[in-house]
Amino acid sequence: METYLIIAAAAFGCGIVILLLRNPAGLKRFAASAAGGVAAFAAVDLTGALTGIALVPNLWTVCTAVVLGLPGVVTMLLLRLMFSV
Repeated sequence: METYLIIAAAAFGCGIVILLLRNPAGLKRFAASAAGGVAAFAAVDLTGALTGIALVPNLWTVCTAVVLGLPGVVTMLLLRLMFSV
């Protein structure tokens, strides 16, 4: 099962690289989205002590924030609220 996840992640990464090489303006948009996602993740992490809702920084949450940006962080927050995980 873990092998399939590694292969899927590698294929996804190769697809992103091919798309960015074909469209250089896409790199700027992807970088802006990634920066926004990381900034939102950092804001949630820093205010977690005040709000009581925090996201644990690990490989999966940080990758979600980088790849999906702000919608990824909002989705993780909503899942955290709904399931109280």
